[in-house]
Amino acid sequence: LCARPHAAVDLHFDPIFIRRCAACGFRFADPVYDAEAITELYKSGYEGARHAQGQKINGDINVGLLKRILPGDARGDVLDVGSGFGFLAATLNQTTGLSVSGVELSDAERRFAMDELGVPTYGDLADIPEGKRFQVVTAFEVIEHIADPAGFLRALVDLVDDGGLLVIGTDNFECRAVQRLGRGFPKWVPHQHISCFHPASLERLIGEAPELSITRRMSYTPWEFTARAGLHALTGGRKGGRVF
Repeated sequence: LCARPHAAVDLHFDPIFIRRCAACGFRFADPVYDAEAITELYKSGYEGARHAQGQKINGDINVGLLKRILPGDARGDVLDVGSGFGFLAATLNQTTGLSVSGVELSDAERRFAMDELGVPTYGDLADIPEGKRFQVVTAFEVIEHIADPAGFLRALVDLVDDGGLLVIGTDNFECRAVQRLGRGFPKWVPHQHISCFHPASLERLIGEAPELSITRRMSYTPWEFTARAGLHALTGGRKGGRVF
């Protein structure tokens, strides 16, 4: 993330290492799939009932977050990047004055969003008409999947209208549950979660975009992580974790 040369091995999930930069603390997976393989993974292999269940839960949480950030009478176009099955977009379209469309690589999830929920969904950022801008761009649980987070952020910034909002949500890989569970933290999915942020590294990345200023920080801890960390402590590390 900061282009310094030294990043020692922090965790090992055979055959993938998680490295930590000695300069900025950013963690990242090594090695990673090449760009073509990553795209294919999400286009054809990212679907199913478990993904849908998780996205529905996350969607409800993130809708509540957005309603705290945006004024009650907010109007305009919103783009949800990594929109999945479209639950967040559909809820906002039904309950607010916002017009929400999505971007989703997964063919199956994109079809569900369009056919079952009526959410307009692009297949890629490159499919958005040139010059199109949005009052709000969201990217929840996406940037951790990106091998070039700086390039991804640049692409998002280019889609935000002047005075608009960019909302980024990702796992905090320095949170208390990570500190307690170590390799057993269930969000270590090293072939997919390849850019592992904590608050300081995410703010560092955002600070490199001159068009952006940080207006609000929010956090949310799922009860499951608190319960897992507690069980891990009570059992001396025998239970609670889930190693990939």
